[in-house]
Amino acid sequence: MTFQRLILRNLRFYWRTNLGVALGAGLSTAILVAAMLTGSSVQYSLQKQADDRLGRIAFAVVSGERFFRAALAQDVEFELPATAAAALVSRGSAIIPDGALRANGVQVIGIDRKFGNLAAEGATFAIPDGDAATVNAKLAARLGLREGDDLVLRMAKSQVVPVETPLASQDQMSITMRVKVGAIAADQSLGRFSMDANTVSPETVFVSREALAAKLSLAGRANMMLLSGRGRAVQIQDVRRALSKAWKLEDAGLSLQVLPGTNLVQMNSSRVFIDPEVSVAALTAIPGAQPIASYFVNEFRGAGRGSPYGFISAVNTQQLPCPLLIDEVVINDWLAADAGLRVGDSMAISYYVIGPMHKLEEHTNTFTVRQIVPLAGTEAERALMPLIPGLSDRATCKDWKPGIPINTDKIRPADEDYWKKYKGTPKVFTTFAAGRKMWESRFGCLTAVRYPAPGDGGPAIESALKKNITIDQIGLAPRDVRSEAAAAAAGSVDFGQLFAGLSMFIVFAAILLTGLLFSFAVEQRATEIGTLAALGLPRGRIRMIFMAESAILASAGGVIGSICGIYCNGLILKGLTTVWSGAVGGAALQTHITAAPVVQGLIAGIVAALLPAAFVFMRLMARPISMVQKNVPPGAMGRSAGSGRTSLASGLLFLAAAFLLVFTAGEGRGRDAAGIFFGAGALLLAAGLLLINSAFTRLSSRKAARNGLSLFSLAMSGCTRRKWRSIATVGLLSAGIFIVVAVGANRKDVGAESADRKSGTGGFSLIGNFSIPILNDLNAPEARKTLGLATGAVDGVSFVQLRQRDGDDASCLNLNRAQTPRLAGVDPDVLATRGAFSFAKSLGPAGGASPWTLLKMEFDDGAVPGIADQAVIDWGLRSRIGDTVLYMDERGKQFNVRLVGGLAGSILQGSILISERNFASRFPSSGGYLTVLVDTGSANAALLQRTLSERLQDHGLDLVAAADRLAEFNAVENTYLAIFMLLGGLGVLIGSVGLGLIVMRNIIERRSELALLRAVGFRLRGVLGLVMLEHIMLLALGLLCGVSSAMVATIPAIQSSHFPALGPLGWIIGAIFLNGVFWTMLSTVLATRSDLLPALRNE
Repeated sequence: MTFQRLILRNLRFYWRTNLGVALGAGLSTAILVAAMLTGSSVQYSLQKQADDRLGRIAFAVVSGERFFRAALAQDVEFELPATAAAALVSRGSAIIPDGALRANGVQVIGIDRKFGNLAAEGATFAIPDGDAATVNAKLAARLGLREGDDLVLRMAKSQVVPVETPLASQDQMSITMRVKVGAIAADQSLGRFSMDANTVSPETVFVSREALAAKLSLAGRANMMLLSGRGRAVQIQDVRRALSKAWKLEDAGLSLQVLPGTNLVQMNSSRVFIDPEVSVAALTAIPGAQPIASYFVNEFRGAGRGSPYGFISAVNTQQLPCPLLIDEVVINDWLAADAGLRVGDSMAISYYVIGPMHKLEEHTNTFTVRQIVPLAGTEAERALMPLIPGLSDRATCKDWKPGIPINTDKIRPADEDYWKKYKGTPKVFTTFAAGRKMWESRFGCLTAVRYPAPGDGGPAIESALKKNITIDQIGLAPRDVRSEAAAAAAGSVDFGQLFAGLSMFIVFAAILLTGLLFSFAVEQRATEIGTLAALGLPRGRIRMIFMAESAILASAGGVIGSICGIYCNGLILKGLTTVWSGAVGGAALQTHITAAPVVQGLIAGIVAALLPAAFVFMRLMARPISMVQKNVPPGAMGRSAGSGRTSLASGLLFLAAAFLLVFTAGEGRGRDAAGIFFGAGALLLAAGLLLINSAFTRLSSRKAARNGLSLFSLAMSGCTRRKWRSIATVGLLSAGIFIVVAVGANRKDVGAESADRKSGTGGFSLIGNFSIPILNDLNAPEARKTLGLATGAVDGVSFVQLRQRDGDDASCLNLNRAQTPRLAGVDPDVLATRGAFSFAKSLGPAGGASPWTLLKMEFDDGAVPGIADQAVIDWGLRSRIGDTVLYMDERGKQFNVRLVGGLAGSILQGSILISERNFASRFPSSGGYLTVLVDTGSANAALLQRTLSERLQDHGLDLVAAADRLAEFNAVENTYLAIFMLLGGLGVLIGSVGLGLIVMRNIIERRSELALLRAVGFRLRGVLGLVMLEHIMLLALGLLCGVSSAMVATIPAIQSSHFPALGPLGWIIGAIFLNGVFWTMLSTVLATRSDLLPALRNE
């Protein structure tokens, strides 16, 4: 007989046993293939979403609240082999005309026909014109929109002057625009368009850029430029060069003005103040540059009387008629006469500055009049007045509407005459140092720069300025959004590894089951193996025969398992988009099957099946041939089983280590404590198994006479007869119970702890986001009155407001890895005073101060301290406390945010928090507050939610219960735990099946023993009871060991207020026990159906 024929005949003859081995291998392979395909499908889905989101877009310039010429896109396109489209982006609310439905946080994008050229190949995009609009599918589904429907848009009134600039007009903070839905953009046709790499697409309305610009009074302006770059014919360096060449002063809000009657050219800013970095570049671009800082004053007051309103200019010494000290001024003769001032008199100057929370603060400084000069009223003097909308463009004083209160009762005919004749000609001059000290802000200090006029006038000055000012300083830094999207998708959580980890226990159980089946098969053929060896067949040849059979079985099972794994992948993805959608934040996932993950899973499954087979066969062949041939179990024929002292000592050592961990962990709260107690539980589990092994070893070494003939003693003898089978059974069941219970107990339930300031809600009842920023302090009575909140409904209610800079969502709801996480600015003292939230980790402030005070730290390297949710740090950023995250401010300057603290699961997940002061200094144009936390106090939270939503609907407030927001974040972790519990439960089920197989195998091996018991007078019921008792003892030991160790592991969860009810866990433990009893009974009945007496005759 040939080698191959022998293998084939063996496989056919032992087909029942071999079928079980193949199915066990197929089960583990199916799980591994499904896990790897899930990872591949999630990765494909994220990349597909990135492609849908960007189309052919590769680069972008996003200037936010800075507006450049829309024609700049055409100028850049002329320099590059790429399509460039200008867009105007705003944010607001979309409202059905009857007001029944509204969507807040909608991005409104003004586009032109070039935008359609950026859609992916084969995709079409309907370009809106006039009052038409294209809405994306997500917004259409939310509002039930169809083509031809009307839609009202309410947006923030974007303006050239930053909204929080001193003197900026706040007349109209929002505008409305009525459009008609002309088309609905599908996801693959730029319907998902966004600059942020988030799993969930935004709700978007596309309108005509010209129509939107007209509404916003920004004709010909844009704040976003999109460039194609498929095939990478264009690199980011090429885009930078093209922008550097094409930009003009107008794109930075700068302009040059030739001053009549002088040899000077003046540079002005439409933003009122010139940015600090641009100021430095402007002053060093041309020799002889003269700085000018002009400011609007409330009153000039002398000793006797005052003169209301007017401008003061701070200039350098060269522009003054005489040298001045920092507390001296020069005034014109009109003001001297009006305020009764003479040289040497003291004069008080009162003016407004913007304080925290956009509060106006009136400051007063006193100066000495050094000189009085005649009022010439020249054009050059008038040009010293900055361009302030609502002030410099008004014909009379009565029409003034700047961003500060004007008391028109104080305005006299003389003031009107002065304005009519001299406009904003400064009445006072002081030193530049004095002006900087008084009103320099994050927006800068300079309002103009004057240059000596060259021979060719302005062009030479503009050329020099362009050489000295970089595109980064004026907000035109380009981004490689295609690379950012690829990095975000590639850096996402590996769902293949994740599901392989979640399924590891069931894979382990399947491998153990396969090993048991193979072990039984080998033991069944032990006599055959011994005979082959006795006949002289080399052991290597015998090993080759059986390993070849094992390889065939594992491969056959692996192929079947791979096919099943493909279908299992579909079920998993279906679960992730339905019942398990919380694990992926509701993301849409698509099945993507390729050969690589299937082959990897197949190979891993085959190897996993062959390892226990090789182990079992090597152990068998290591025994003497005579014992193999007689199928004598190890430890029989007089071989000592040992004393069990080593196991006893090891078990006691593990037990001591477990208790040491428990007592040194303190009260046991937080992630670190949870890990410590889980480790203690695992040590206790190991200790229990070692002590059981020691007990079994001692019992198996006792003499039969001392054991007696009771059912219990016979059952104990049965448990110790094949000790390692019993230990494996107890170990598998206890490990499964330990994992299921320990994991289930860590499910998070917000529950009653939501009112606790140390909880994840911070003690806040509501959290909301504005579409249109709130500028004022909602805790201030005057702000409440302005907003219509001065009612009893908000009595006792307090607010905490946060600034926000758009970025990637770094929370667990975003499958992509955040490249530039969303930034939020908060007053750390407010949260520190409240004692809001608890910290999982922090750098540890000195003196026991609140970790929130760490946000006020100053680092030598200039890094900005930041705080984030610990889950964001661990998973969203893959970082640790002390690491830095790189950002770029609105002026193109890079800065690092150093993580100094991690919150222990909070409603602020998804953002990195920095101090409001650091936020405002780096993003001065991002005015107002977009996030609000509400402490309702004793007020009814539901009623207050309705009241605030109604009164602040013009600001597009989306308000939700803080507990619901926290539950949304917790749902991700809870879903993973639920999946793990489910798979762990399946693993325990497989372990129970293994228990049943062990029962059946034990009965088959001991049929003669059981027949002898029948022959000496034991009833059949007693024999069955003996078998049941023996194996239920193993089940009970596994249950006891697993539950006791799990209880230790869950001490931190038990101490927390979000510990789930014990009922479900009790039901799970009971179901596991009953499942084990069922398989034990079934196997016992099946194995004893036939008559036992023939087995006795064979002895």
